[in-house]
Amino acid sequence: MNSDITQYYLKLTRNILISFLFLSCTENTHQVYLPSGKYLKVKLAITPKEQEQGLSGVKNNEFGLKEGMLFVYNNSAPRRFWMINTYFNLDIIFLDKDLKIIEIARDMPAHPGKHTPPEIARTPVVIAKYILEIKSKSPISKEIKIGQQLNWPKKEALLKIISNTHSLQ
Repeated sequence: MNSDITQYYLKLTRNILISFLFLSCTENTHQVYLPSGKYLKVKLAITPKEQEQGLSGVKNNEFGLKEGMLFVYNNSAPRRFWMINTYFNLDIIFLDKDLKIIEIARDMPAHPGKHTPPEIARTPVVIAKYILEIKSKSPISKEIKIGQQLNWPKKEALLKIISNTHSLQ
C-alpha cells in the first residue's frame, strides 16, 4: 500500500513539474533566426486551443513588427490557414520539419469579424510541419524567401517543449 501512495505522489510531482516547465516555456517568447542573423520573437501555438485562437482578436498595437506566432504540429500534413477576427495583414510562412521555408502566402488580408463581408481569404494548401505568422509590414518579412532555413537556437529545446506539451494533453 505504501508503494502505491509513493508512486501516486511521484507521478503527481512529475506532472506538476512538467506543467510548470510547460507554462514557463509557453508564456515566454522565443527567438527564431533568419540566415542574416536577424531574429523574430515568436510565441508558440502548440495545443489545439492555442492554434484555434492564433492571432484572432490581437490588435495592431499588441503585435510588433519583430514578432511572430509559430504554429507547431506533430507531423507534416496538408495545412491551410485563414485569419478570422484579425486586425492586420499577415505573411504566412510554411516550414518543413527542419524549419526550411517551403511556401509563403504574402499579405493575407485582415478580417475583423467572423461573418462580415468580404469572404475570408485562405492560403493555398501546403504540406508543412510548422507555420509562422508575421505582420506583412514587418521589415523582417521582406527578407524571408522560399528555400531559406530558419534557425531555432537550440532545436532540442523546441522538441522538448513540444514533447512536454503533448504529454500533458
